[in-house]
Amino acid sequence: CGGGGGAGGCAASLPSDCKLLPDGDVVSSTASKLAKHTTPYAATDAAESEPALPEELLAWPPPPLHIPAAPRRPTAWWSPTSLQELLALKASLGERGRIVTGASEVTIEARYKRRSADAYLSPSRVPQLVACEDGAKGLTLGACAPLSDVEALCEAAGRARPGCEGEAARACATMLRWFASTQIRNVASLGGNIATASPISDMIPTLLACGASLTAASEARGERTVPLAGFVTGYRRVALEPDEVIVSFFVPHCAPLEFVRPYKQARRREDDISIVSCALRVRLEPAQREGRGVWVVSDAALAYGGLAPTAVLAAKTADKLRGCTWDAAAVDALLPAVMSELAVPHDAPGGQPEYRTALAGSFLFKFFVATSASLATVAPVGSPPPPLVAEADASAAVSWLEEPKPASGGEQRFPHASYPGLESQSPGGKTAWGIEGPRAIEPPTASEKEARRGGDGGLAPKGSSGADSDRVRVVGESHPHAAGRLHTTGEAEYTDDVRPPAGMLHAWLVRATVAPASILRIDAAAARAMPGVADVIFASDLPPGGQNALGPVAKDEECFADGHASHVGQVIGVAVADSIEAARAAAEAVAVEYGDPWEPPIYTIDAAVAAGSFFDGTRGDERTSWSRTGAALGITTAHDLEAGRDIDEAFAEEGLTVVSGEFRVGGQEHFYLEPMTCLAEPTDDGGISVLSSTQGVDKTHKTVARLLNLPAAKVVSKVRRMGGGFGGKETRTAFVAAACAAAAYKVNAPVRLALRRDVDMGTTGGRHPFVVKYTAAARRDGKGVPKLAALKAQLYSNGGAFLDLSGPVMDRALLHLDNCYRWPAFSARGVVCRTHTPPNTAFRGFGGPQGLIACEHILEHLATELRVPPDALREANMYAEGDALPFGQVLCAGEWRVPRAWRELREGAEVEARREAAAAFNAAHRWRKRGVAMLPTKFGINFTAKFMNQGGALVHVYTDGTVLITHGGTEMGQGLHTKVCQVAAKAFGVPLSACHVAESASDKVANSIPTAASASTDLYGMATLDACRKILKRLEPVRNKLG
Repeated sequence: CGGGGGAGGCAASLPSDCKLLPDGDVVSSTASKLAKHTTPYAATDAAESEPALPEELLAWPPPPLHIPAAPRRPTAWWSPTSLQELLALKASLGERGRIVTGASEVTIEARYKRRSADAYLSPSRVPQLVACEDGAKGLTLGACAPLSDVEALCEAAGRARPGCEGEAARACATMLRWFASTQIRNVASLGGNIATASPISDMIPTLLACGASLTAASEARGERTVPLAGFVTGYRRVALEPDEVIVSFFVPHCAPLEFVRPYKQARRREDDISIVSCALRVRLEPAQREGRGVWVVSDAALAYGGLAPTAVLAAKTADKLRGCTWDAAAVDALLPAVMSELAVPHDAPGGQPEYRTALAGSFLFKFFVATSASLATVAPVGSPPPPLVAEADASAAVSWLEEPKPASGGEQRFPHASYPGLESQSPGGKTAWGIEGPRAIEPPTASEKEARRGGDGGLAPKGSSGADSDRVRVVGESHPHAAGRLHTTGEAEYTDDVRPPAGMLHAWLVRATVAPASILRIDAAAARAMPGVADVIFASDLPPGGQNALGPVAKDEECFADGHASHVGQVIGVAVADSIEAARAAAEAVAVEYGDPWEPPIYTIDAAVAAGSFFDGTRGDERTSWSRTGAALGITTAHDLEAGRDIDEAFAEEGLTVVSGEFRVGGQEHFYLEPMTCLAEPTDDGGISVLSSTQGVDKTHKTVARLLNLPAAKVVSKVRRMGGGFGGKETRTAFVAAACAAAAYKVNAPVRLALRRDVDMGTTGGRHPFVVKYTAAARRDGKGVPKLAALKAQLYSNGGAFLDLSGPVMDRALLHLDNCYRWPAFSARGVVCRTHTPPNTAFRGFGGPQGLIACEHILEHLATELRVPPDALREANMYAEGDALPFGQVLCAGEWRVPRAWRELREGAEVEARREAAAAFNAAHRWRKRGVAMLPTKFGINFTAKFMNQGGALVHVYTDGTVLITHGGTEMGQGLHTKVCQVAAKAFGVPLSACHVAESASDKVANSIPTAASASTDLYGMATLDACRKILKRLEPVRNKLG
């Protein structure tokens, strides 16, 4: 950050021998950059130079397309160009011919449910099915028109009819805006969405409320019109005959004083399925009642999704609403009615029955407020006044579906600074980097910044000298990611993109379907006899001396389950064939006979605690004799962390406010963009080369060597780049690479294994769920300041079926349980629960976030009981310089900056003014609320196992002046290779473009440490610097001789 202190930088103090340089950089948010720098494609030079599509091609009528079925492709493909052709095909094939547009539902059925069809019919070139029209009476929407086209037409129709007439069109456009993603909307269709009859569909309730109908056609019976209200007949069932096709939908325009609003509640704003969706419609008319003018409901439709097996109309509530006065009293009376009519049973799929039921009433109230507000703008002159809505209730009219999504933005300012040992001039004419000559560090000029933004990201034009390039600070400056252009153009090559070597085969995992259970028999005869199958490999096929056991801490896991399965999804074997489809079919053809479960299955922390299932044989504070995976293997994951006074004596003091409770945090899936992938290739010397998507090159290297009983020198593990890792590829890639290597070694051919997303998620584990049981105490001192007194906590984590890294994850949770606060008496104990789920593993923060958030929950609990603002409790109890943390680290003077950062951020961000503004807003708005949160964080980087805090680098300098670096770290998008190249460029005084990292490989840098713990830039940057210094030392005589 530069240590700018109060001069606009961060809270770091500026060392006395560090000089602050002018012209500090401003780093803006992505949204701000896009708003400032994005240029539409149509306005670019590329668009101007792009050749026009020949008119002959535009006018050429494409013929019907037919791709017949084949032995390896059992489903035929038809793409007719007329409705008659489509209906003839449907009449011939019936239910065996599936119509596809976006194919998302069909793909799920084929991939995950093993449902296939004899033929797929693509109607995207049938004019009647893709045409959309805004007519005088309503919208005609082609059943197979892309949703993006439907959305555009509805938007245009809504704008063309600004009054009530355009209400239905605007409602459809509003709901479609948040339907899936842009990519999905560009291919998916309204017909496909309605025909699947999803109970949580967004568009079915919208069309139901609008009174839509559809046109279906068959070759035998012609066309018929079906009201949408009678089309969905049950869960995933519709009134469509096997030979029929949906041709189009008709959505009538609304009448005067008719209002339609769609609503949706989801966990995310974009690209997420609804918890509950609905669309509500009322038609109002003026009337006289009790001597005054009122508005009366002449018609109503209340359609909901997510409350029943199908989308439903609240018919009873709508009947009660018709004829009612449209005012707050009537709506309040109807809220219990609609919630009673649509009550979600307590055992309904999807859970949250009370919440989902409440949303039905909530949406109706929001609709009343929104409609009443709109009525004031569209009612004819002389009409009754709109219903009265309390000013505090007016915010209920706002719906995020209709609100524009604001672009997030912000700025981080930091000044340039020079630090001894890195960039500053040191005595004797040499920099600390070992480069001769004066190297004054100056801020980059405008021209230098422009040069740095050049095509290759180098510091100077090609051919310029190193001295010229050194005028721009290589280290400490912002540079493009070395592979940024490749990422954005799609040219970056990942493991699964590597060109297949000659004779390459594909692999698919054979996984356990029953667990915990013994494996009595495996029969792969049918699988091996299938066409294209090379072999199916199990534990019994490993080379003599091969070690099937694996694991980063304890070898309690098996590459191939042998004799028993501990969790569903555990790998039993791997099928190898000449195609992915054949390998998958072979894996599914393997017959596995399971015995009875040897113990009741345990999936949750609560169940594990009740059963005493822990990796170290502990149960809370008591020792038990549980054996199999814990004490029998010598695994210990129970750790105690104590500091300060005796905990019992601390709680015995008088005048304390004591709270007890339980805090839970769930798991999380890594969901890296690139699933686990590996390419293993035998070498001619009896070894094997493994290219995998892994954060742990050395772990993969050692696991493969042990599994195949090969000398480590004959195994090469390498990685070019990963499509994300987040800790999930630190250890869990080992069994994937080992299985792939075993297959390649057995069949003596290159083998590629790429886990499909569901296989990856069902096999690899994720973030550890935690349960924290705590008792905490605080008091007010003589001045009334709230002070923490004691904390006693018991932490449980769900480690899964095998230990993996659960022990160190629990350690880090314990080390972060104090966060930034001094507890005079501190006692925490953590144990890892053993369950029958895939083993959980490293994940961003590695247990730290679980400990931190538990601490903040405890402080909030204490603050509530003490009746003090949580921030006052936080600020009054932060560590001070010289304090010792529970694990012994002393916060040295000048290195503990959180209190100062807290104070400066409160002032600079005007937190109190923001809070006052939020409080004023909340007082004026009953239903919309705002808030400001501010939390300190103390997170320790580096590995808790100290020996792992090391790194290695190999640097080559070629005669043309370019530099090749290979280091032990791996690139997963975080820019590690770029930063290492910056270090080398600075050290040698060459342009950044002259430095290159090809890949990370065990034959270049041996015994490397996983890229994790927020420390890789420090480790591998300094290892690279050390190598560069050694090379510069060797070159010194030559440089002196040449002058």
